[in-house]
Amino acid sequence: MQYPKYIHQTGPANRDFWHPVWFEGQKAWFELYPHPEYEHLTWNDEEIDRLIENKFPYHWERYIQLPHHALRIDISRLFILYEYGGIYADLDYIPLKNFYDELRTDFSIVGGITYNEPVQNSLMCATPRNEAILKLIDRIFDDFFKYEIIHRTDRRWNDYVKLISGPLAISRHLNVFGNNIKILDNKRYNPDHTIEHGPDICGKHMLTGVWGEDILSLYSDRKEYLTEQLQWYKENRGHDYTSHIPN
Repeated sequence: MQYPKYIHQTGPANRDFWHPVWFEGQKAWFELYPHPEYEHLTWNDEEIDRLIENKFPYHWERYIQLPHHALRIDISRLFILYEYGGIYADLDYIPLKNFYDELRTDFSIVGGITYNEPVQNSLMCATPRNEAILKLIDRIFDDFFKYEIIHRTDRRWNDYVKLISGPLAISRHLNVFGNNIKILDNKRYNPDHTIEHGPDICGKHMLTGVWGEDILSLYSDRKEYLTEQLQWYKENRGHDYTSHIPN
């Protein structure tokens, strides 16, 4: 079993506010997964909203109640994978080889790198119309409406997003997939991105930490945004943003 040859990513329509790593990442996807064999779809907010409103009207009413853009972006990738199938990758996930032929289960997701985060949602792959994905979406929404207020008051922003709609939310409900799931080895698909690796490494998640409108709304212009984001990236990730570029 293999997935449709779609490469899905999400990002702001205004590319002036793209992190520089995102351009490098997308370039690598186009080079390693060339068109027309692979179709590349970069979803902006308007396109995501239209997809969910038109194709998932029941979920649309719940979706628009999510109070933060980051939560909607997290869960939107599951709707995209259900409708189309294929590969979803964050814009800051840099592929280093074509690993398409390794993806042969109904649902694949990259393994996490911390003890309390079994999987991450930076790289996911699925067959279309996978009913387990709808079950996962329902459970994430149910958890949000039950527990969101409690968790919002006592957690940092990053932890809150992970818990409500991100890796921790998905990790809680991996059982919806039964045996039809493959957790991609984090040593090959999600290693420490700051050091060099051998030829078996499939890709790196560069952890730019930018979440759409929740972050962009804090800046008055592109120069301010880029200056602060690159400074944050260097201080928190310990290296310059170009150090991931393969030789």
